[in-house]
Amino acid sequence: MRYGFDPNRILATPRKHSAIIRAALEIVEDIAFRRIPDPSGDNASFLSFFLPAEELTRKAHKALLENGLGGHFYWYDNHWHYVKQWAQLNKGYLPLPLKPRAYSHHYQDGL
Repeated sequence: MRYGFDPNRILATPRKHSAIIRAALEIVEDIAFRRIPDPSGDNASFLSFFLPAEELTRKAHKALLENGLGGHFYWYDNHWHYVKQWAQLNKGYLPLPLKPRAYSHHYQDGL
């Protein structure tokens, strides 16, 4: 511990809260949680889960908001990271023209 900073103590609270919320959600039929490859390295900043159908997910999202449990989003509506939201790519609005034939010699023979 340097300068009174104990990362295990700091991470204990969000991990505890995440475990409580996860335990409450585990009773939901057909819920699936995101696999954490290294649970000991998880800082518990996100608790990701999936439901089997979009309609059910949207209902659950709405119910969480209506009950004061904000701070979450339905991943498909996420406007930050998903290509679905990137109109410049989906509609071909690029700053420079793509010329794939100019680079085709790099991809001969499956390379």
